[in-house]
Amino acid sequence: MWLELRDAVRRFGDRGALDGVSFGLEEGEIGCLLGPSGCGKTTALRCIAGFETLDAGKSSRAAGCSPVRDCTCRRTSAASGWSFRTMRCSPT
Repeated sequence: MWLELRDAVRRFGDRGALDGVSFGLEEGEIGCLLGPSGCGKTTALRCIAGFETLDAGKSSRAAGCSPVRDCTCRRTSAASGWSFRTMRCSPT
């Protein structure tokens, strides 16, 4: 698996953001997370990117690199990116 989130659990206090979420992509595949507001899409992506730490489960990227365990992976990974969305097309 090129990118994988397996049995991911992430809680914020008594609130569960991820509860046993699993998915993966092979190299060259393109994926998409869809769901209603508050269902954990951003939390899943933040865990994959290494911005959040999983309470349980596994997150890994190319060649077994873990953004949580491996500082080099966090600094040098060119295999993934992060883009913030905005609801506005122009400043108001």
